[in-house]
Amino acid sequence: MRSNKTFSDGYNIFFDAVGGQKAYRGAGYVQSVQSEIAKHEQHINAYDGKKQIPGILKGDIAEWWHSDTLNINSVIKDTPDRTYVNTAERNKLGSVDIRTNFGKDIGSKYGASGAKTAQEQAISNMEKFKRFQTRNPSATLEDYNKINKININDSNKHDPLYEGQERLVPADQLEEAAEFLKRRIARNSVSHPELVKKDLETLDRLTDRIKSGRGVGSDPLTKSDAEEIARLGKMGEYKASDFGISEEEKIRFQNIMQQSLKAGLSAVTISMVLRLAPDLFKLLQKVIQDEEIEAKDFIKLGSSAVMGGAEGFVRGGIAAGITIACKSGKLGSFLKSADPTIIGLVTVLTLNAIKNSIRVARKEMTSREFANACMKDLFVSTASLALGGAAQSFIHIPVFGYMLGSFVGSIAASFIYDTAYKKALSFCCDTGFTFFGLVDQNYTLPDEIIREIGLDVFEFDKFEFDEYEFDENKFDKYEFDEYEFDKFNEESSDQGRLNITILRRGVIGINKIGYV
Repeated sequence: MRSNKTFSDGYNIFFDAVGGQKAYRGAGYVQSVQSEIAKHEQHINAYDGKKQIPGILKGDIAEWWHSDTLNINSVIKDTPDRTYVNTAERNKLGSVDIRTNFGKDIGSKYGASGAKTAQEQAISNMEKFKRFQTRNPSATLEDYNKINKININDSNKHDPLYEGQERLVPADQLEEAAEFLKRRIARNSVSHPELVKKDLETLDRLTDRIKSGRGVGSDPLTKSDAEEIARLGKMGEYKASDFGISEEEKIRFQNIMQQSLKAGLSAVTISMVLRLAPDLFKLLQKVIQDEEIEAKDFIKLGSSAVMGGAEGFVRGGIAAGITIACKSGKLGSFLKSADPTIIGLVTVLTLNAIKNSIRVARKEMTSREFANACMKDLFVSTASLALGGAAQSFIHIPVFGYMLGSFVGSIAASFIYDTAYKKALSFCCDTGFTFFGLVDQNYTLPDEIIREIGLDVFEFDKFEFDEYEFDENKFDKYEFDEYEFDKFNEESSDQGRLNITILRRGVIGINKIGYV
């Protein structure tokens, strides 16, 4: 019977620890952000030793900046939007600079001024050919088409070369570029209407950042910053944090709340299953034995599911939120190295302590029962979370590895704690030790012993109702007198035996030792 209670206690603490496991989800979230930032730094510092001057290199740098910062922001907001720099086709005529998985192609231009950048973004097929012809005077349009594997003719020669692409420009040139295009549209609409299309299409797609349809975008970048980043990248000394790209800067409190909510919702399902499992097993036993289920059984099942889900949501959300806040540096740089196991443990212990303190206030638990519950929670939860983390490291099935290790750790630690607890109380019985006040050494004699030694025991008067009795007519009975021989009465004789009662001390309550 005792082993059943020990198993039950271990299972309940395992249930609590499942919420604390969401601290690992929070740590994983911050780690994924850090990983994207590290990739960004690698992309920029890969230009170490390049011969191009920063003014030329800034265009390539801008492509990586916008692509990487969108990916970082997407990870932070937990969306599937991703981009990549199209290095394989970088030198192809009219090629896309940055591709996305949300249906947009991006062309990036970082010119010397807003007007020059706008001209490059709005260049037509024929204008591009004319530039080629200045370098190759003998080349014809047919030669140009053959070299570039395209077909420029009279019908499309004034179409924009980058038609359909978003036109990405420096943040400090966006307004100037837009004004330049508006002026040229107004001028050409009268004199050269065939040239208006390319400028209108470019103006409509002009932007200083990549934007997805889910509210995720890249960070704007100015021309001067692009040149400075290019300069640092050429020396392999670029640090993203110097330009506002770090987990401390990028992860906002609304992101933490969003991840906490997701962690809590993720914990709800697991917690409901774990809380329902024992009740479902008992219900199955009842069906097998009695072949009958009452409505109250289902009511109890439903309440267990609701309470289990609610507890899991609170524990999971808080554990994940605190972990993200620590790991991202929101609570100070010294907490960035905090172990998620410790955070999960503290979360579980704190919430359990709050729950038990409420029970103490409602007189449902004594202070010593509260202390014992806290000690057991600490021991078993530590084993559960530690073994869960260890199991996950070599069982690479998401969640399952942690759950298995946590379950084994909880049950084993519960049995170990109860065994050690019995030994500790035996030691206290023999020595009178109180474990610094946690064990109550009660030296009050039980009422039975007090009566046995001949002392009166004061008892409160009890109010008793008088009983009404009917009068009964009783017939007289003739009874014979019995003759009894005189016997030696040992109990009344001074020569009677000496009665000795040996007092023994033992456990009479939670953390309470007294005479039994």
